[in-house]
Amino acid sequence: CNVIIQPVGAKAFEVAAVDPVGSMRAVENEALAEVATGVRDKLKAVIAALSQWLDRPVYPLRNVPRRMPM
Repeated sequence: CNVIIQPVGAKAFEVAAVDPVGSMRAVENEALAEVATGVRDKLKAVIAALSQWLDRPVYPLRNVPRRMPM
């Protein structure tokens, strides 16, 4: 899974996360799909915690980057 956090301005940063379930759809492997679902759940928990820590909404897990003001 790729998670990237990078500055995009003086008071903003970008968090990008790839949905592992979406990435693994092309692979026909039931065991891998289960692992990807677990990883997705963990990434969602991290995003929710980040949102709470920042005291502002953070966009849900997507396959595209999102920008968040600080």
